[in-house]
Amino acid sequence: MGSVSARRLTLGIIAIAMVPVGLSARSLADGLAADLSGGVLYAALFYVLLAFIFVRRSPWLPASLAFLWCFGIEFLQLTGLPALMASMLPAAHLVFGSGFAALDLAAYALGILLSAALDFWLGKHSKSVPKPR
Repeated sequence: MGSVSARRLTLGIIAIAMVPVGLSARSLADGLAADLSGGVLYAALFYVLLAFIFVRRSPWLPASLAFLWCFGIEFLQLTGLPALMASMLPAAHLVFGSGFAALDLAAYALGILLSAALDFWLGKHSKSVPKPR
């Protein structure tokens, strides 16, 4: 299996595992801890999904796109459109939220930065392993 295929498989497994972890974070904790952990995991999931799509690119691209997505969705919540979508399709709340919270922006930034840093570090260390002759 090539390195791109192995990376894509790893990212896919991570993304699938993150969904129940993220959903559980809301039910296992209350208040600020649940909100922040949910935001961190939400942003990290988007990073992983974008890294899966742009598997051959530097971590900067999925990180930038994840920032745009997460911050865009959060500011879209100021319009009330996500709340309207969630009222028509309750599952939309999981992706679009319902109300603006500035603290979510910090959680998103943390989730994306941690994910990109880990991705960069792992990529750097996996390439530094000498190839057999």
